Amino acid sequence: IFDVSAAISMARGQRAYQRITVVGKSLGTLVIAHLLEANLLDDSFSQILWLTPVLQDETVIRQMKRFRGRSFMTIGTDDPAYDAQKVSELRALPGMSVVVVDRADHGFDVDADVIGSIQAVEQEMHAVARFFSVQSQ
Repeated sequence: IFDVSAAISMARGQRAYQRITVVGKSLGTLVIAHLLEANLLDDSFSQILWLTPVLQDETVIRQMKRFRGRSFMTIGTDDPAYDAQKVSELRALPGMSVVVVDRADHGFDVDADVIGSIQAVEQEMHAVARFFSVQSQ
């Protein structure tokens, strides 16, 4: 967390950015939650991609709900962290885009299905591309 905090501070000191995008996958979403909790990310110019977030962690859930900037979350239904109720609550948040990939696990693999695994990653990547294309319009 300290390394990420230092990197954000250094980047902000280099120039005035219009927007900062933070991406966390799995345990990286814990870091994002702590950055938000420490007020190191500002809702007004930050956007966050939560990839397979640790939905069992209350800090992650609390900070995902508190954040008012644009955000994107993706998770598979076979991910051990998947919780349909929590995903439903997060989907209802303003500014939050949610993509749930059927049968995908924590690594977006579909058990014993190579083509299904490729399609799961493809679905996720198309959703991320849509998220970024909306901001540039």
